[in-house]
Amino acid sequence: MTVELVWETDELLVVKYSGEVDGGQAYSSLVDLGGDIRFDRLRGIIGDGSGITKNIASDHDIERMASATKALSKSNPNIRNAVIMGPIDDAQTLITYYQFLSEEIEWEIEVFKTEHEARAWVNQ
Repeated sequence: MTVELVWETDELLVVKYSGEVDGGQAYSSLVDLGGDIRFDRLRGIIGDGSGITKNIASDHDIERMASATKALSKSNPNIRNAVIMGPIDDAQTLITYYQFLSEEIEWEIEVFKTEHEARAWVNQ
C-alpha cells in the first residue's frame, strides 16, 4: 500500500491511500502526523480511499487508528476529517466501523463517496 500525505496548505492535508490497504502503514502515517510541525494549524483532513484495490486491514487495525485519532484530537480538536470511500466493499465496512469508533473523538468525521463532496464539507 502507498500512503501519500499531501499538504495542500498548512490547514488542509489530503491522505491518499492506494493499492492494498495495510493497517500497519495506515496507523504509522497517522501517528507520524501528530509529530508534524504543521499539525497544530491543521483544520481539515481528507482521507482518500478511492485508490484502494484490496483491503487487508483488520478490525484491530481500525481500533488502533481510532485510538490514535482520539489522542490526536485532544491535541488539536479543530479538525474536520472527511473520508472518501473507495470501491472495495471491505474497505467501506471498515470505514463505517472507524466512524462508529470515532464517536467520542473531538473531530467532526463524515464519510463521502466523492472528493468533491468531501472538499465542500471540509471547506465549510
